[in-house]
Amino acid sequence: MGQNDKAVLVSMGTPLLARATRAVFPAQTTIAECIHEISRLEPADAAERRVVQQIRRETHGVRFDILLVLQGGRIDKVRPEQRLEEIAAEREVKTPAGVDKQLVAQIELQSYAPVGGAR
Repeated sequence: MGQNDKAVLVSMGTPLLARATRAVFPAQTTIAECIHEISRLEPADAAERRVVQQIRRETHGVRFDILLVLQGGRIDKVRPEQRLEEIAAEREVKTPAGVDKQLVAQIELQSYAPVGGAR
């Protein structure tokens, strides 16, 4: 399988919620495309509905940060045009068949209000 065929498990949430929603995307997908697709998800349950609604709120305004959560809890700001293949890390993930290695990207979205706001 070539690099272009690889899939990335994206875990996306916000600092306000302990839970995130997950989806799998091709490695060539941009972060902006992931945000758009996850925002359009039809949530499977009430907990996922809260996460998707909060993601929609966080990205509704023009000013929000996209944060990549690295191992050890470190955070790095990333750009919407970056591709998943640029930011994903290989991690061990539990599957029904046991433990498997998979490309993973943990992303948090955080909006912020402009300083001094217009009146």
